[in-house]
Amino acid sequence: MTIKNMYISKNRPYELRDKTTKIAVHYIGNPGTSAINNRNYFNNTYCGVSSNYIVGLEGEVICCIPPDEVSWCTCEANAYSPSIETCHPDSTGKFNNKTYKSLVELTAYLCKKYNLTEKDIIRHYDVTGKVCPRSFVASKN
Repeated sequence: MTIKNMYISKNRPYELRDKTTKIAVHYIGNPGTSAINNRNYFNNTYCGVSSNYIVGLEGEVICCIPPDEVSWCTCEANAYSPSIETCHPDSTGKFNNKTYKSLVELTAYLCKKYNLTEKDIIRHYDVTGKVCPRSFVASKN
C-alpha cells in the first residue's frame, strides 16, 4: 500500500489531536466517485467536512490531513480518531476488493502506529447512529 500525501487547505482546523484511541471508518456518500475527486471536493469547496484519508476504487490511498491532526468527519470522535473515507462503486455501499484490501492495510498500519487493536476500529455509525459505512451496518428492514 502506498499513501499519497495530498493535503487539503480548506475544511480542516489545523489542530493536533491530544490522543488517538480509535480509528473511524466511513464510506463516501456519492457512489462511483474517485478518491481524487473527493479529495478535490474537500479542498475546493467549503463544506465543513473532511477526512484524514480517502481510499479509492483502485485501492489508492490519499492522505488529505496528516493522521495526527483533527479532521471534520466523525463528530465528537474527531478529537480521538483519524478518519478514513472509503469509495464504493454503487448504492449498496459495498467496497470492491481493491478498496477493501487497502482499507484493511491502512487500518492495520494506523493500529500499529497508535498501538491500537482491531477493537479500536469504529464505524461512523458507532458514534452517531448514521448508517455509515453502509455495508458495515446491518439493515434495519
